[in-house]
Amino acid sequence: MKCKIVYGTLEQHSQVLAIRTDLRFAQSHPDLLLCLQRDYEQAITRFFESLKSQLRADHKRSRRAGTPTLPSYVWCRERNTGEHPHYHLMLLFNEDVYRFLGNYKDRDADNMATRIQKAWSSAVGLTHED
Repeated sequence: MKCKIVYGTLEQHSQVLAIRTDLRFAQSHPDLLLCLQRDYEQAITRFFESLKSQLRADHKRSRRAGTPTLPSYVWCRERNTGEHPHYHLMLLFNEDVYRFLGNYKDRDADNMATRIQKAWSSAVGLTHED
């Protein structure tokens, strides 16, 4: 199944940007109220909805013709001990539209790294600053 997604994306686009990332739930810390994050199975669905929404907004803001380019993806949920589940994710983008991940340390950047961070923050019910 995973190979079909990769090969299907390569058939659709002459060049593909692949981004591999891990999505983790924030760990509890005595000084932070992270217990309010949403740690349940719908987080990955909310992540993709948020990311796609951001990409549609970017498409509109950039005044590109046609329909927005949304990523293909493959993901799995890992639960080593059951204590801290997380997701492994590969996003596949049309490289003619999205060429770079960008600086993931610049929280105010308009790039794919920031979009991914914002989408995951939104998915677990935290603000991007948290």
